[in-house]
Amino acid sequence: MVGPISFSGPVSGIDYTSIINKMLELQRQPETTLKTQIQNATDKKNALLELNISLLALKQTTDALRRPSFFSVTKASSNNESVVGATSDAGATPGTYAFTVQQLAQSHQIISNGFADATTTPVATADGSISISQGGGAPVSIAIAAGSKLQDIATAINAAGVDVSAAVINDGSTGSPYRLTLTSRKSGLVGQMTIDASSVPALSFTSTTVAQDAVVLAGSTIGGGLPATLTSSTNTLSGAVPGLTLSLKGTSTTPVTVSVSRDTQAVVDQAQHFIDSYNAVIQKIKEFTSFDPTTFKTGVLFGDSTVSRVERDLGRLVVDPVAGIPSSQLNTLASVGIRVGDQGALTFDSAFFSGKLESSFDQVENLFTKARPLDVSTPLKDFSGGAGVTDAPGADLRILVRDGSPFDVDIAGAKTLGSLLLAINNAPGNGGRITAEIAPNGFSIRLIDTTGGSANPLEVQNIGSAVTASQLKIAKQAGPTDTVLTGDVLSLPGSPGIASRMSDRLDSFTGFGDGLIATQTGNLDRSISARNKSIDQIEKRVLQFQATLVRRFTALEQAIAKSQNTQQRLSQLLASLSGQGK
Repeated sequence: MVGPISFSGPVSGIDYTSIINKMLELQRQPETTLKTQIQNATDKKNALLELNISLLALKQTTDALRRPSFFSVTKASSNNESVVGATSDAGATPGTYAFTVQQLAQSHQIISNGFADATTTPVATADGSISISQGGGAPVSIAIAAGSKLQDIATAINAAGVDVSAAVINDGSTGSPYRLTLTSRKSGLVGQMTIDASSVPALSFTSTTVAQDAVVLAGSTIGGGLPATLTSSTNTLSGAVPGLTLSLKGTSTTPVTVSVSRDTQAVVDQAQHFIDSYNAVIQKIKEFTSFDPTTFKTGVLFGDSTVSRVERDLGRLVVDPVAGIPSSQLNTLASVGIRVGDQGALTFDSAFFSGKLESSFDQVENLFTKARPLDVSTPLKDFSGGAGVTDAPGADLRILVRDGSPFDVDIAGAKTLGSLLLAINNAPGNGGRITAEIAPNGFSIRLIDTTGGSANPLEVQNIGSAVTASQLKIAKQAGPTDTVLTGDVLSLPGSPGIASRMSDRLDSFTGFGDGLIATQTGNLDRSISARNKSIDQIEKRVLQFQATLVRRFTALEQAIAKSQNTQQRLSQLLASLSGQGK
């Protein structure tokens, strides 16, 4: 911006500074309007970005409710925590299970004969070795140098890289209190030690703690039942029930009851988070679009069409029934205790909601998560949340078949799920070994290996920088003996569930680059940039105008000075003529 000028007439005494600055102010008057417009646009942009943050928080809570796996969250409890502790994950089957802990797993520990000291008296009189094996594995030989003391031997064992911890202890006895203890770092029978110290004849060992696996009876003998015997090398037992992990803490003569149930409180809490996030958005909208009829003061986004659309769409999404769910079932948020209250905010009857979870859990889950099923006509452009499936140059994914012979798949030209499945089934090198189809759940792709091989697990991999397998949710490995690989659930835009449809709409609001709010803030940025350019242009004209004024006033001063000089000469001439006449 052109600064004020200081310029006075040396001849005329005229204050040109005031004149020029006033004239420049008149030239700058359009800048005031432009700066006001820039500030208004900046305020609107900041408000939209703040609203966007609230919408993203709402999307985060909504995304949890759209996943069927969230409704599969379970919790486990034990009626005797001093004997068995229990945790469960989403894969655990709700039910009641009985376990009797017959023995706990423990690590093998041995102790040597006693010595008078640990660091002075040699134990090894000649070079020798100590051999240690665990669980029937290959022995590890540890060199013991002649003259080694008890502490030297402990140090050598600890440095040998075996899963054994060696230490010298003082048992407090008189005469020979120092002993070498060896403790297996592996609990259970897999850590049982076999020691050969025959080349160090002064050293001998006895067991202080035997190695043993945990032994647990699954089931009860009540009523003539035949419990299954389970063993574990540690006191953590997994796999007895899929998704259930037991922490064994003690033994018992009677069964301990472990209960696995749906964690309905987690669902209630997430529903509350959803409502709080939704209401935070509504509160922001009310704040930014406010109007005071007394002062006529308005919020920064009053009358903004973008915010009006967001508010209108969200309001419709929380009241409309879910398509495909009959009215005889739970098909609206109101039917589970979530209703629209004052000013568009949601209210939550948590007790009513909890009751519906107890009586109609599957219907509540379906209300939030009902998805659009896959079909052979499903366009590939609908995958990856509407981003589509990438068709890389050349092969797009690799399938490792159980018979040990992999093949690559090129999906070039595939536009629908049906044509993609054909690309896999007809791929060169497949030869009917792998059948790709829509999984029975209707929401995933599955591959069936018909080879009967066992060279390696069935697996699907991305190739190079291609991410096609990941986009199809099949980039994974099946179990060692599994002949079927089922991909993860594919979420398609347009899924009718409450959480699904709201998440999709929130994507359209908050999407980076092409979202509704990003588009509007981009327009505001361009508007601000254009006005700043206009201000720069005005300043250039002001600078030119200032130079013109200085030049003209300088010429004026020069003219005045010249006139004064002429006047002085005339006065002198007249005075001279007047003197001659006398």
